[in-house]
Amino acid sequence: MLGSVLAGCFAETYDKSELTQNKMDLYVYEDGELVMEFGSCPFLPFPSVNEPILIEAVNIRPFDGINSDAQFEIYEPTMLNNKYVIAYIDFEKIYNDDDFDLYFNEWFKFFEEEGASGVIYSRLVDSGGDEYNKCKDFEYTKASDDDMRGTTANSVGIPIIEISANTMRELIQVESPWIEIGPDGFEPTGWSEPPVEEVTDVSLATLRVSSWEQQNDACTDESAGAIVTIISQDTNQDGVYQENEKD
Repeated sequence: MLGSVLAGCFAETYDKSELTQNKMDLYVYEDGELVMEFGSCPFLPFPSVNEPILIEAVNIRPFDGINSDAQFEIYEPTMLNNKYVIAYIDFEKIYNDDDFDLYFNEWFKFFEEEGASGVIYSRLVDSGGDEYNKCKDFEYTKASDDDMRGTTANSVGIPIIEISANTMRELIQVESPWIEIGPDGFEPTGWSEPPVEEVTDVSLATLRVSSWEQQNDACTDESAGAIVTIISQDTNQDGVYQENEKD
C-alpha cells in the first residue's frame, strides 16, 4: 500500500541486503538489434520471471494508465494482450491531488485485467518532485503481517519488474521494444523474428466441367442428348473432391 508507505505509516525500511523478489536481467531489442541491457530493482514482493522469455513490450498513453480524473484508463494501445506494459509514475502529480491515494496492488491489477502479461515500471520523481535516478534511491517500508495480508481476489499474478528511473528514461525512447527477460545471470539467446505458423492451403478451387452426352438419365427417347455440367466444391478444404461435394 504505497500511499500509506510514503505517508510514513511504518518506520522500518528494506535495504539492498533484504531483497524480497528474485533479481532479473533484461535485454531490449529494436528492429532486431540489442539496444539496452539492465537489471531489475528487486525489492517489492511481486511475481518475477524465473525462466527466460522473449516478449513484446509497449508504451502506454497516458504513461501511467491514470487519466486526468485519477481513474485507471489507457487511451492507447487498445489491446495489451500478451504484452508487457512499460509504465512510470509521477508521484508529485498523485500527491497534488488530495482526493487520490494510489495503491500499488490495485494499479498492477488494472494492467493484469487489461490482459497484460507483465509490467515493467519505475518512479521518476518522489512526492516532493525530486528526481529518482538509481535503484538505491528507492526506499520501501516494511509493513506488519496484518498490513501485508492479502487474498486470492486481490493478489497480482503477473510478473512485476521495477527498474531504475534512469533506465526507464532511456527505455521509453525505444518505440517498438522486444524484451528478453530472465533470472539474474541468464545467457540471452538474442532476438529473432517471432515464429509465424505456416499454413499450407490444400483446398481445391471450385471446378465446373461441362460435356455433351448423347445418353443421359434426363434425356427422353426423342432427345439427341444433353449438355451435362458437373460443379465440384471442396467444401471441407481437404484437397479432395468427395462425391457429396459434386453437383
